[in-house]
Amino acid sequence: VSVLYWRIGRMRCSRVARCIGVEAAEAALASGDARRALSLLDAAKRERRATATVDVLRAQAFLLSNDPMSARQALLENLRHFPESADARELLLHVNAALSPMLDLPESVIRDEPLFAMCYEGIRDHTMLTWPRLLNIFHNVRDVCVDGVEGDVVECGVAGGGSAVLAALAVRHFDPRGDASTRRVFACDTFEGMPNPTERDVMAQSGERAEASHWSTGTCSGSADHLARLAAHFGVNVTPVVGLFEQTLPALPVERVASLHVDADWHDSTVCALEHLYPKLQPHATVQFDDYDYWQGCREAVDSFLSPEARRALKSVDGN
Repeated sequence: VSVLYWRIGRMRCSRVARCIGVEAAEAALASGDARRALSLLDAAKRERRATATVDVLRAQAFLLSNDPMSARQALLENLRHFPESADARELLLHVNAALSPMLDLPESVIRDEPLFAMCYEGIRDHTMLTWPRLLNIFHNVRDVCVDGVEGDVVECGVAGGGSAVLAALAVRHFDPRGDASTRRVFACDTFEGMPNPTERDVMAQSGERAEASHWSTGTCSGSADHLARLAAHFGVNVTPVVGLFEQTLPALPVERVASLHVDADWHDSTVCALEHLYPKLQPHATVQFDDYDYWQGCREAVDSFLSPEARRALKSVDGN
């Protein structure tokens, strides 16, 4: 099945623009060497220049490695920058169909959470998060709105923007004031891919360095324009904050935080988000950490920052 997907994507690959290492990566794929192809394409991603080719080829390499979920994320990343890409969209249809048991909401969630279910269908292809994580974000924002917790909603690490838009939809529906100016949603990201990891940033289970995951420097990128289009499509307001956290968070125009979503992956990025935003959390505010059980550096950052009581209060959403 993965080889079939690879061939489907390969058919039109010659139409798109070239970048450093692309031809060599194509040759590696043609010979069935997915590992070499990914190594070459990782180097291209580190250049932080969005091209119409690299992520489609990354998707093909992931599929050849029997990793359809990573292939899906690579295709979504391509479409954030090149929404007109017929290659990526065609291949995504096949991958989504293959992954439907993991992507589709259970009937119980559709029944019990109809508003979330409607929102999820619209943002599913604009996020890197699983549906349980998205549902938890939805509940977090709902709860602070219903309970009247003062403050704004802040997301650190945006990627496709779907989770930030979901938070804004929850604000619009659940905040009794119904005024976007009284509870704003800020989406903080470089919007040009992940910064460089440090030696702390290893996979929690295997101890492998971040680079081995093929989701390191320059990956997980989006654009402020894509976020703006997505927010406009749903009729909500999301304020993009563009730049490295250490440059933007000290000046973020937020006095109080009601709900915080930290999806920063790396140790230093997580520490920066906590140092600047955790003191602004209001009583009964909510916080969600992504990748706590995946990246060792993220876990160390959270554990070193939180009190023992706060650490004991942490609850796993989906084991990651």
